Amino acid sequence: MNLLKNEPIQPFFDKLDELECKTKHLKLAKDKLITYLKNSEDFMKKGLIVGSGVMESANMDVIPKKMKLSGQRWSIDGANQIANLRVCYKSDKHDFIVFLIKNFKKAG
Repeated sequence: MNLLKNEPIQPFFDKLDELECKTKHLKLAKDKLITYLKNSEDFMKKGLIVGSGVMESANMDVIPKKMKLSGQRWSIDGANQIANLRVCYKSDKHDFIVFLIKNFKKAG
């Protein structure tokens, strides 16, 4: 649905509420969905993802691929720094990575 892009969120909830449910099971599922989305309304207004699947996928892709290579050992500080760089890289924040590197060199 494109109702959430650059539009108020209430029409989206109105459309969901208008959906006809022919069985009690579907009605309960619809009500559960609406409750879940209403509880996540602040996140949706900010354009944030409300499902957990994206985060679960990121946990499997962003960190382990870089930090679990054969023979690697990490201190807590080193792991945190690499994890932050990896998140920036996977988020296409390459300019921010360059900024961090340049400022780290100046501070050191």
